Amino acid sequence: MTEITKTFLRDLCKNQSGCYITPHVNDRLYIHFKGIQKLQNLEEYTGLKVLWAESNAIAKIEGLHQQRELRTLYLQQNCIQKIENLSLLGHLTNINLSENFISKVENVSSLKNLQTLNLSKNNITSADDLKHLVECESIEVLDLSNNRIQDEDVLETVFFKMRHLKYLKLDGNPFIRKVKFYRKKLILALPNLNYLDTMPVFADERRAAQAWERGGLAEEKLEREKIRQEEKEKHLNSVKALDKMLDDHREEMRLKREQERLDHEQKEMRQHEEEARRLQQDTNVDVPPEFTDLNFWSNGLDAFSFDIVRDSEDTQADVVASHSHDKTSKDNSVSVDADVQPKEKYNTDQRSNQLFMLEEEASSSTKQTTNDEVAA
Repeated sequence: MTEITKTFLRDLCKNQSGCYITPHVNDRLYIHFKGIQKLQNLEEYTGLKVLWAESNAIAKIEGLHQQRELRTLYLQQNCIQKIENLSLLGHLTNINLSENFISKVENVSSLKNLQTLNLSKNNITSADDLKHLVECESIEVLDLSNNRIQDEDVLETVFFKMRHLKYLKLDGNPFIRKVKFYRKKLILALPNLNYLDTMPVFADERRAAQAWERGGLAEEKLEREKIRQEEKEKHLNSVKALDKMLDDHREEMRLKREQERLDHEQKEMRQHEEEARRLQQDTNVDVPPEFTDLNFWSNGLDAFSFDIVRDSEDTQADVVASHSHDKTSKDNSVSVDADVQPKEKYNTDQRSNQLFMLEEEASSSTKQTTNDEVAA
């Protein structure tokens, strides 16, 4: 067995992470699994907020009168038979005394900040052993599972009066098998209860229990059917909401694509306008005055104007072809000048072609002259 000495504690703090050699600086202390039989020599550790002392051979709660700042105390799996010497620990909120030899709940009503009390796997047997809990109004989490509680009236005498309970574990006690509608009764009696034994207490279960209280099992059945319908409607509403969300998203994407298309068209239009403006600016160049003088071009082409007379055989062939074509028409009359018209028409077309070619040659010659001048 290990005895707690100052040297033992100093060496322990030196080798543990998060602990310090200076005693009052420590806010936690790990002395679990050390084979300790007695809590002692802890006076200098005044700053402790959490003490791990489980899985030892401690037989009595003592030696903690200087730990005024203590919040959590772990003393499970020891040999403690009585709850005592805790009145000075006013800030204590959590006590774990499970797996000890405690047979009665006592001396905890002075702990006004106590919220969690674990007394599972002890030797509690009757409702009288638990009456002290009624005075502990601050307790919200209570674990009394796997004890030996036999009294059926423990619900009415003790637990129904603990209105602040949020978590209650009583499974593993013999009286549960004797109490009919045990779970419904506790749910109805404790309005803040969120967890009972091994299962959470949901709002639907509380509604069903309230219906059972009003009209028995028939009323509970109707309430559960109503709950199922509400769940179904809730599911359908969720599906509709999802569909609406998807439709809104599709419409948003459609509008976005439409806006992008319009922006793209406007951008292309601006680009075309800019390109047209740039081309117009490029075409507005200075032209020499002689290029726009019609007299220059007309005088230059007079020397090249001449008539072309077709060969007499070609002309006679054209006349014959024209004469044969006129025979197929309704009007077989041919004017006296029919044999002359093809010649005149041919001469006119030839002159137009020759003038066009001469203009092209003159234009090329002028451009060449301009280029030579620019090069010079």
